[in-house]
Amino acid sequence: MLGLHRPSTPLLNVIEIALMTSTCFRSAAPSLRRTVLALAVALTLTGCSSGGDSGGNSPAPADPVPLTAFCAEWSAARCAGVQRCCTQTTGKYADDAACAAGETALCEATMLPALGNPQYIYDEQAGGDLVARLRRSGDGCREPDGALDMTALLKPALEPGSACDLAGAAALGGNPCKGTICQPASSESTAGTCLVLPAEGELCPDLLCAAGLACTSETDGRRCRPAPPLPAEGSPCDSNTDLCAPGLRCMPTTAALRAYFAGGDYPEEHTCQRLHKNGEQVLDPGDCESGLMKITSQATLAATCTACRSHQDCSSENTDTFDGLISIDSYSGYCDQGVCHDGLNDVAPGSKSEGAICFDVAECRSLSCDRTPSAYGHCQKANVEALFCTAPFTGGGAAPDGETALTTFSSGSQPAARP
Repeated sequence: MLGLHRPSTPLLNVIEIALMTSTCFRSAAPSLRRTVLALAVALTLTGCSSGGDSGGNSPAPADPVPLTAFCAEWSAARCAGVQRCCTQTTGKYADDAACAAGETALCEATMLPALGNPQYIYDEQAGGDLVARLRRSGDGCREPDGALDMTALLKPALEPGSACDLAGAAALGGNPCKGTICQPASSESTAGTCLVLPAEGELCPDLLCAAGLACTSETDGRRCRPAPPLPAEGSPCDSNTDLCAPGLRCMPTTAALRAYFAGGDYPEEHTCQRLHKNGEQVLDPGDCESGLMKITSQATLAATCTACRSHQDCSSENTDTFDGLISIDSYSGYCDQGVCHDGLNDVAPGSKSEGAICFDVAECRSLSCDRTPSAYGHCQKANVEALFCTAPFTGGGAAPDGETALTTFSSGSQPAARP
């Protein structure tokens, strides 16, 4: 069933998907009735195998690193891994001093100009967290405990009406305009202006409007009008559209859930709520902060949110029994800091730790995935050569430009330094 992805769905109808994937009932996605699910739960066994250990605690926030100190801090953290972990003589520097000088020069030639681009604001706290992550990786000669994503250090800096340039924007951090987009002057140009979005009553040919407005169809065209407010927390909502104010989700009420688990009808009453915490009752893993729920009672079919402890908790591969766990992606989900994540759609580079299902090496923090052309693989132990070995930088020749450096780091690998 490679390539099959089932979206998150309620508890009912677990069986259909489970039979299609031929392993664990946990391959869930919704919609059979109570009697079918009751039969499934009654037949369950325990003992599904566990995958990589991914349920640990997040590291404490690091000290902020100002832009002026970034290259010194980055090179020190980088050299800890290069000099200690690389097993290839040609992949490290002659000594620590040479490494510090070479990596600082490389950073100043490639990364610093990009991080200092005036279209963006450098985030000192994100810079400190990234440097600390790199240092922890080198200190232990292991995969990073998160993505080494340089673009996470940059935020848009330009106000509407400001001049902007999209050259390298994707590498540098995406759209440089705050609350709007950079509109090029022509199809042949990357330079343009941060679009001033139409105000109330103005035409909206691009379907865009200023904050709080929506582009609506009228007799003389589309115009910006006040957007109807989305339901607030506690407000009734339509479960078919799932529309709520930001940070909220349309879910069955607590009373409706209790009545259902006590033998009543399937919940019809929904309100906008924040995602449920571990231990709270739900019908859908998508309603959990953890993205994972566990059937806690075969008699009442009650299910509660729970934290994942391994990648296996989030996916159903190679399991012939059902342990009651259903995640938001039971095909290829992965666990990170107690939360199940979608392992197939919109996976950021460096998201997955050892043991997670992988479809591309860039998904793995270890830079090692044993996938084949016909099947997915699993993130392997740290690829020490790819993570820590380098071509020692001496400053000779033209250094890679900053945009290339950021793109390379964001994909999970180190920049190609020039010998």
